[in-house]
Amino acid sequence: MYAADFYRAGRLIFLFGAKTGCCEQSLTIYRAGAHGPQHYFYDPELFIDRSPVPQPNKIAVLAGRKLSEGMAPPSSEYTSAATYAPVIVYRLEDIPRTDSAANRALTREELGGFAGFAYRSDVATLRHGNGSKLLSNLREHRPMP
Repeated sequence: MYAADFYRAGRLIFLFGAKTGCCEQSLTIYRAGAHGPQHYFYDPELFIDRSPVPQPNKIAVLAGRKLSEGMAPPSSEYTSAATYAPVIVYRLEDIPRTDSAANRALTREELGGFAGFAYRSDVATLRHGNGSKLLSNLREHRPMP
């Protein structure tokens, strides 16, 4: 459990559920109010990429994604490959809101590209031996922009 006061969201209480599989767990967030806790946010399986940091006069964000599935890299120049699972950024305001621009930016930073807001099994996230990342269209066997 974690509780903190967030600008525009109020006092939020984070309850983390049991892990599902290797590393995802549920997250339930309540807002403390005059009449007790009120439901604010729920995700049954979320891998948290960026934890929210409460700061005065600044809206906090929570960034997470669903678990991707590992696969064999297409060649020896890659050290890993997995299905595409974009980073989803939630702005913790009066109600949690997704931030499309931040979703795109963090997904590009974390995965080396952006292929939409939903999980995709036809797109692989690849990591080179030098640490660089890119997305590959598995149907057309080519890198994605």
